[in-house]
Amino acid sequence: MGLGKAIITSTLDIMSTSKTNETHSPVLAWKKTRMTISILSLVLGLYVYQQADQVTTLGRLAAAFSGKEVGSTGMLLSLCLLVAGGMGIFTHIKQWKPGILISGILCSLGALLSLDVGIYQDLYVWNTLAFIFSAVFLIGFFRKSKDASA
Repeated sequence: MGLGKAIITSTLDIMSTSKTNETHSPVLAWKKTRMTISILSLVLGLYVYQQADQVTTLGRLAAAFSGKEVGSTGMLLSLCLLVAGGMGIFTHIKQWKPGILISGILCSLGALLSLDVGIYQDLYVWNTLAFIFSAVFLIGFFRKSKDASA
């Protein structure tokens, strides 16, 4: 509970703009937010992978109740989140603009692939977070494209 509150507080603090500090611009806030989302995406990807691995191990039992293999869906989502998080960090370091778009598309792809969750109800939460991460990456890409063309 304390870690989640600290992450939310620090993200909101990054997003707020201060009139007294001229070096803190909205562009810098978006960069920091994308970096935070990239790190969270990596951590969430590892967590979802661990959960999906446990579900896959007991997959035959889950398939007997739902008729679906749910562990592979979580594995796909975790793979997309891990690659998107790594690409987001690489993009932040190298300032490679297409990487922001690739991260957004990967988060969207992972969320879309994991819409049919069967009995694995936690996947709804991770799916929603993947859509939110995707929105942040895509908004950041289009803001960056608009700023570059102006």
